[in-house]
Amino acid sequence: MGAYEKAEPLYLKALKISEKLLGEEHPSTATSYNNLAGLYRAMGAYEKAEPLYLKALKIRENS
Repeated sequence: MGAYEKAEPLYLKALKISEKLLGEEHPSTATSYNNLAGLYRAMGAYEKAEPLYLKALKIRENS
C-alpha cells in the first residue's frame, strides 16, 4: 500500500523485541532482519537493505 514511513518503525520495534528476547543470532531474529531488509528494498534504500539481508543469511547458514 506504500505506507513505508508508517511500517518502518513497526519493523524496527519488532526487530528490537526479537533481539532482546531471543538474541541477535536466533533464526526468528533473522526473519526480522530479512523483513526489514525487504521493506528497505521496496523503498529503494538498497544500501540499508543489503547489510540486513547479509546478516539474516549468515544467521540462517549458522543455524
